[in-house]
Amino acid sequence: MALRANAKQAIVSLYAAKQRSLLALLGIVIGIGSVIGMVSVGEIAKLRALEQFRELGTEFLVIRASGGGDNASPRFRLEEALALPEETSTIAMVAPWSQGHTEVFYAGKKVSDSTVLGVTASFAELNRLQLAEGRTVSDLDFRQYYCVLGDAIASAIRGAGAEQLLGESFRMGERLCTIVGVLTATPRWGMQSFDADRSILVPLSTAQRILPGRGVRQINARMTPEAHHLAATQEVQEYFRRRAPGLRVNVSSAQKVIEQMQRQMQTFALLLAAIGSVSLIVGGIGVMNVMLVSVTERRKEIGIRGGGGGPPRGPPPPPTTPVESKLFERGAKRGTRRG
Repeated sequence: MALRANAKQAIVSLYAAKQRSLLALLGIVIGIGSVIGMVSVGEIAKLRALEQFRELGTEFLVIRASGGGDNASPRFRLEEALALPEETSTIAMVAPWSQGHTEVFYAGKKVSDSTVLGVTASFAELNRLQLAEGRTVSDLDFRQYYCVLGDAIASAIRGAGAEQLLGESFRMGERLCTIVGVLTATPRWGMQSFDADRSILVPLSTAQRILPGRGVRQINARMTPEAHHLAATQEVQEYFRRRAPGLRVNVSSAQKVIEQMQRQMQTFALLLAAIGSVSLIVGGIGVMNVMLVSVTERRKEIGIRGGGGGPPRGPPPPPTTPVESKLFERGAKRGTRRG
């Protein structure tokens, strides 16, 4: 019975001060909602970032040649790069490539600046590049001026008046190149050091003629399914230590990047939770302030009613004479102090 009476009295009090009850409710909702919202935003950002890496595959590796000693322009020898899957147990596929920059001309007009990627036949498959039309470069295109256009470069040439891209020729620097394929729009992700949409893919042997002095400085690789990235890193470095003693090799793996991102995202989530907790505390202070005002006014009301001789829950009897008014005033003050 006491619990029911208390609950009834609480409901009556809430209805008696509707605006304050609404403000208190808003403080609670905003405080809790801010915590949930911030933690959710941190978790969503974490999942979206990790999803980009998992789409390309956690077994993805990037092998780079770095300078050291007298080797001011480090590069891999092509035959050493292509032999990696045969000479190691953790590497399943490799795609050595080189990079340079050029200007694209069509119908006598410059249409775009572009990155030239000298690639092998496995490059598109390993990097999960999709074809919109045509084909990619192959080993049979040795030193041929055949190219595959990124989506942005293809759009620029279409805008210059080309109706059918496949088989069309354009000038790349001082060389005339024939289009054999067009890539779909490809989003860029963290470990990708090139923009596929603004790139032109040519055979690696052709790139060495277009861009003299631009050797293979990077190898994209894919590990075997059962390999661990630390074991693969150690094996790759040991391989090049034997085959190219003066070459310093850096290996980056998607698994390692994912682990680092997870640690960073956990710290970020804790930071957001701390900020949300501060918002919750501020909202709680606002709720307590509203409750304190309500209790203070309730005490005054009880004191006034008691001083006037009325019940605590009923209205005080109205004074009828100046003497009664004076007594009512004194009683109200005394009742307020006691309340």
